[in-house]
Amino acid sequence: WFLEVFGQMPQWLDMAIRKSRIDLVLLLVPDLPWENDPLRENGSMEKLLYLFEKYQKELDFYSIPYYIVDGIDEVRLERSRIGISKMLSKNTTIYDKREIV
Repeated sequence: WFLEVFGQMPQWLDMAIRKSRIDLVLLLVPDLPWENDPLRENGSMEKLLYLFEKYQKELDFYSIPYYIVDGIDEVRLERSRIGISKMLSKNTTIYDKREIV
């Protein structure tokens, strides 16, 4: 987010990410209906997909395990549970590269 908003990332943040142990990130597909409010940005689907791809590239760059979650309501929740369960049961790195529907 620093890169997107400020055009650079502080060195301390890069070092903190490299030193941290992150077990899993749920990478959420921007497939929910947009609801505008004063605090939200990036309302276009083009921008949301751009950011999704950027986040995915950053996770790959830092070798942070992630699970892609899509769907709405209970489907999204269940897919999140699946990703977490895979991480907990295997205690291994997960990179879910399945096609996004």
